[in-house]
Amino acid sequence: MVEVSEKSVSATTLPAALWFHGLFSKAINGVAFSANAITLYLFYEFLTLITTPLVFHTQAKAAIHAARKYLYYSISGAALAFIAIIFISIYGNTTNFTYGGVLGVNNPGFPNDI
Repeated sequence: MVEVSEKSVSATTLPAALWFHGLFSKAINGVAFSANAITLYLFYEFLTLITTPLVFHTQAKAAIHAARKYLYYSISGAALAFIAIIFISIYGNTTNFTYGGVLGVNNPGFPNDI
Protein backbone atom coordinates (compact mmCIF):
# COMPACT_ATOMS: atom_id res chain seq x y z
CA MET A 1 0.00 0.00 0.00
CA VAL A 2 1.26 3.44 -0.90
CA GLU A 3 0.90 6.29 1.54
CA VAL A 4 0.69 9.84 0.26
CA SER A 5 2.01 12.46 2.64
CA GLU A 6 0.94 16.08 2.65
CA LYS A 7 4.38 17.11 1.46
CA SER A 8 4.28 15.03 -1.73
CA VAL A 9 0.87 16.17 -2.96
CA SER A 10 -0.27 19.65 -2.04
CA ALA A 11 -3.24 21.65 -3.22
CA THR A 12 -1.03 23.71 -5.54
CA THR A 13 0.82 20.85 -7.24
CA LEU A 14 -2.18 18.57 -7.82
CA PRO A 15 -3.80 20.69 -10.58
CA ALA A 16 -0.42 20.99 -12.33
CA ALA A 17 0.07 17.23 -12.12
CA LEU A 18 -3.41 16.59 -13.51
CA TRP A 19 -2.76 19.08 -16.31
CA PHE A 20 0.53 17.35 -17.15
CA HIS A 21 -0.99 13.87 -17.12
CA GLY A 22 -3.86 15.05 -19.30
CA LEU A 23 -1.53 16.44 -21.96
CA PHE A 24 0.77 13.43 -21.67
CA SER A 25 -2.10 10.98 -22.23
CA LYS A 26 -3.33 12.99 -25.24
CA ALA A 27 0.15 12.93 -26.78
CA ILE A 28 0.55 9.19 -26.16
CA ASN A 29 -2.86 8.49 -27.69
CA GLY A 30 -1.95 10.65 -30.68
CA VAL A 31 1.23 8.64 -31.22
CA ALA A 32 -0.57 5.33 -30.76
CA PHE A 33 -3.50 6.08 -33.04
CA SER A 34 -1.79 8.08 -35.78
CA ALA A 35 -2.69 6.92 -39.27
CA ASN A 36 0.23 8.43 -41.16
CA ALA A 37 3.82 9.54 -40.68
CA ILE A 38 3.00 13.24 -40.45
CA THR A 39 0.60 12.91 -37.51
CA LEU A 40 2.99 10.48 -35.83
CA TYR A 41 5.76 13.06 -36.19
CA LEU A 42 3.63 15.92 -34.84
CA PHE A 43 2.39 13.99 -31.81
CA TYR A 44 5.89 12.63 -31.09
CA GLU A 45 7.28 16.17 -31.07
CA PHE A 46 4.40 17.25 -28.84
CA LEU A 47 5.29 14.36 -26.52
CA THR A 48 8.92 15.52 -26.45
CA LEU A 49 7.93 19.03 -25.43
CA ILE A 50 5.44 17.76 -22.84
CA THR A 51 7.97 15.45 -21.16
CA THR A 52 10.72 18.08 -20.90
CA PRO A 53 9.46 19.29 -17.47
CA LEU A 54 10.10 15.79 -16.13
CA VAL A 55 13.80 16.37 -16.77
CA PHE A 56 14.12 19.79 -15.12
CA HIS A 57 11.47 19.58 -12.42
CA THR A 58 14.02 20.06 -9.61
CA GLN A 59 15.16 23.39 -11.14
CA ALA A 60 18.76 22.60 -10.21
CA LYS A 61 21.55 23.79 -12.47
CA ALA A 62 22.41 20.24 -13.52
CA ALA A 63 18.76 19.47 -14.23
CA ILE A 64 18.39 22.52 -16.48
CA HIS A 65 21.59 21.53 -18.30
CA ALA A 66 20.23 18.00 -18.74
CA ALA A 67 16.92 19.39 -20.05
CA ARG A 68 18.74 21.47 -22.64
CA LYS A 69 20.75 18.45 -23.71
CA TYR A 70 17.52 16.42 -23.88
CA LEU A 71 15.92 19.03 -26.14
CA TYR A 72 19.03 19.33 -28.35
CA TYR A 73 19.18 15.57 -28.91
CA SER A 74 15.43 15.23 -29.39
CA ILE A 75 15.16 18.12 -31.84
CA SER A 76 18.21 16.91 -33.78
CA GLY A 77 16.70 13.45 -34.10
CA ALA A 78 13.36 14.97 -35.04
CA ALA A 79 15.01 16.98 -37.81
CA LEU A 80 16.40 13.76 -39.27
CA ALA A 81 12.97 12.14 -38.97
CA PHE A 82 11.43 15.13 -40.74
CA ILE A 83 13.90 14.71 -43.61
CA ALA A 84 12.89 11.03 -43.79
CA ILE A 85 9.20 12.01 -43.93
CA ILE A 86 9.95 14.41 -46.78
CA PHE A 87 11.81 11.60 -48.57
CA ILE A 88 8.85 9.27 -48.09
CA SER A 89 6.36 11.87 -49.28
CA ILE A 90 8.42 12.50 -52.46
CA TYR A 91 9.34 8.91 -53.38
CA GLY A 92 6.46 7.03 -51.79
CA ASN A 93 2.89 6.63 -52.82
CA THR A 94 1.52 8.03 -49.57
CA THR A 95 2.55 8.84 -46.01
CA ASN A 96 -0.21 6.58 -44.63
CA PHE A 97 0.86 3.43 -42.87
CA THR A 98 0.12 0.60 -45.28
CA TYR A 99 0.83 -3.10 -45.31
CA GLY A 100 4.11 -3.70 -47.15
CA GLY A 101 5.30 -0.12 -46.81
CA VAL A 102 5.09 2.84 -49.13
CA LEU A 103 8.44 2.46 -50.88
CA GLY A 104 8.75 -0.37 -53.33
CA VAL A 105 10.39 -1.55 -56.51
CA ASN A 106 7.12 -1.33 -58.40
CA ASN A 107 6.65 2.31 -57.45
CA PRO A 108 7.24 4.42 -60.60
CA GLY A 109 8.56 7.38 -58.59
CA PHE A 110 11.13 5.32 -56.68
CA PRO A 111 14.68 5.39 -58.07
CA ASN A 112 15.90 1.81 -58.50
CA ASP A 113 19.58 2.69 -58.03
CA ILE A 114 19.31 3.41 -54.29
